[in-house]
Amino acid sequence: MFSLYKLQAKGYFSNMFNKVDFFTTIMFLLVLGSMIIFKLPEGTPIDVISKTNIAIITSITLMMVMNSAMQSFGMSFFEMKNSVLLKRIGATKISKFEAIGSFMLWGFTTMFITLGWIFIWVGIFQIPKVGLMTNWMLYVSPDIWANVNWAGFIIAIFITSLAFYAIAFLFVSVNKNSESYQITSTFYFFLAVFLGGTFTPTSSREWMTIVSYLSPLGWGTDLAISSMLGGNIFNLSAGSLNVIESGSQFEAIGRFVFPIIYGISAGLASIYFFKWD
Repeated sequence: MFSLYKLQAKGYFSNMFNKVDFFTTIMFLLVLGSMIIFKLPEGTPIDVISKTNIAIITSITLMMVMNSAMQSFGMSFFEMKNSVLLKRIGATKISKFEAIGSFMLWGFTTMFITLGWIFIWVGIFQIPKVGLMTNWMLYVSPDIWANVNWAGFIIAIFITSLAFYAIAFLFVSVNKNSESYQITSTFYFFLAVFLGGTFTPTSSREWMTIVSYLSPLGWGTDLAISSMLGGNIFNLSAGSLNVIESGSQFEAIGRFVFPIIYGISAGLASIYFFKWD
C-alpha cells in the first residue's frame, strides 16, 4: 500500500501539470478577494471587512480542496493508468480496497499541501503594511482570528474532502480515459462551485440554496465558515446554521450527515466500478 503511495508521490512532483494548482490558488485568492473588497462601501468598519474576508478565504479553501480532488488526484491516477503501471499493480497481491485506500491517502496529502500554500499567502496579507497597500484585501483582524473554532474547521475540511475524493474516484472508475474524466470532473466542479455559493450568494435565491445542498460543497462551506467565524458547529439545535444566519435542526445535522452519505455512497460505487485496466 505504501509503495503505491510513494509511486504516486514520485509522479506528482515530476509532473509540471500538478504545479498549476499552486498558481490557481493564488489567482483565486487575489481575484475573488479584489472583487469583494472593492464592492464594500468606503468607510466600512474593519470588523465587517474581516468577516467578509474570512468567508472568502474559507470558500476558496473549500473550493481548492474540491479542485485538488477533481483535478490533481484524478489526473495523476490516469497518468498511472496510461503508463500501464496500474495494470501491473493489479497483477500483484494488492487488493482494490488497499489500492483505493492508497490513492485516497495520497489525495489527502496533496490536499494538505494545497491548504498549507493557501494559508502561507493568507498569512502574508495579515501583515499590516500589506493590508494597508491592498485596501485590507484578505485581511482579518486579530480578534476574529482568536475566536476561530479550529476543531470545527478541521472537521469540516476532513468530511468535505472525504466526500470529494470519493466522488472523484467514482468519476475515475466510470470514465475510460483522461479526456472523458476531465470533461466530467470539470463540469461537476463548476456546477458545484457556482451553485454552491462560492462565486455568487445563495441567500437571495432560494432555488440556489436548495441546489447547493445537492453537493458536499454547500454543506461543507456552511460548516467551515461557521467555524471560522467562531460558531459552535457541534450545536445541532435549530438556529445554529452559522453565526450570521439561522437554520433548521435538519440543516444543522445535515451539514455533518450528508457529506458522509455522499462519501460512503461514492466510495462503494467506486469499488464496484473500479477496474485495473
